Amino acid sequence: MATTVPTTILGRIQFFQQRLTVWAADPAAIGLAPAQIADLQTKLTLASNKYNEAQTARTTKRRPPGRIRATSPQTRTRPSPISWIRAPR
Repeated sequence: MATTVPTTILGRIQFFQQRLTVWAADPAAIGLAPAQIADLQTKLTLASNKYNEAQTARTTKRRPPGRIRATSPQTRTRPSPISWIRAPR
């Protein structure tokens, strides 16, 4: 039974990480040379590192470290100036 390679980047990284040790034990069983397995391992490590860096950058961009999101006590208890505006009658 054939296994389909996932379409997401993380899915592909995990797919190859799960199978690489088995493939490295007997590369000829899947029609590869040991040098090709080593190349795949190098590329997989690089892809995993790049993915982790991208995820870290996205997280940092969304929520900078040390930034406080809470509002001051005064702004939480006062009504907003928008609420003071009345529609004309």
